[in-house]
Amino acid sequence: MGNPYLKWAFMQAAILGKRADPMLNAYFERLERKKGKHTANAIVAAKIARAVYFMLDRKTGFSVDQLIKGRR
Repeated sequence: MGNPYLKWAFMQAAILGKRADPMLNAYFERLERKKGKHTANAIVAAKIARAVYFMLDRKTGFSVDQLIKGRR
């Protein structure tokens, strides 16, 4: 199932990120209406985890725009 400490850390990053960034909060609220609060947190946490992986792999910086838009 994965490392529970990393899961906790990314869930915390998702919760704090939606408080700090209005664009991420709008994305979270849209997900929350469709999926529910816990599932929305898990989706945002998974997106952040993927973003961290690609940031380390490609040696790039973090961008909320890229996080929300994806690969388009």
